[in-house]
Amino acid sequence: MASRAVTSAVLRAINHQITGSSVVVQPNGLESAITRPAMTLHYEPQRQPTYLAATLTYGLIMNHPFLDGNKRTAQEAAHLYLKEAGYELQKRKDRADTVLSAAHAKVATSQMDVEQLAEVYAGLFAKIK
Repeated sequence: MASRAVTSAVLRAINHQITGSSVVVQPNGLESAITRPAMTLHYEPQRQPTYLAATLTYGLIMNHPFLDGNKRTAQEAAHLYLKEAGYELQKRKDRADTVLSAAHAKVATSQMDVEQLAEVYAGLFAKIK
């Protein structure tokens, strides 16, 4: 699903809220990360929203489009993407944030790939009935 909620302007605002300033050092990397879910869905239509959110997050972390706060911005982007897709956290937010922060740190150090990150998301988020 192409997200209407996750745009460059929205991610810049999130990054500004997190860091106090939003400095984009890789504008193409930002746009690439934003389009990853739609491109993945085009070629792999069977993918679940948790996987698509993982592609977005992975792109934001690995492309490092912002000067600071990339993992934290990516975490908020995943929440926003999944909320738009009708998903909500199934654990207390503070516990989920701890798990997500650890997973995102592993992505940043190449210890976790998109598939593994999607599994983390699938364990934390569920479709609202």
